[in-house]
Amino acid sequence: MPMNRKNRITILSDAEIDELYGLPQFTDKDREYFFTLSNSDHDILNEYRTLKLKVYFIIQLGYFRATRNFYHFKLEDISKDVNYLINRYFDL
Repeated sequence: MPMNRKNRITILSDAEIDELYGLPQFTDKDREYFFTLSNSDHDILNEYRTLKLKVYFIIQLGYFRATRNFYHFKLEDISKDVNYLINRYFDL
């Protein structure tokens, strides 16, 4: 007999699942730490042509450093991180 979701054992709450697997929620201090680029990071960054790809690269790198996970996201959903990077690394 197939099990439906109601019959499953719940080990983690939705909040706990989000804490483990959701996008990191950085403070300003976290952003400074996880989004700091090394010389080799800058070399890789310079291979990307568009601002969008450059920002996406830095965000994935910072999120990976923080959680050891990669994420699917829209840049508009993480505007605080995007704005921080644009102000820190790009003269716009």
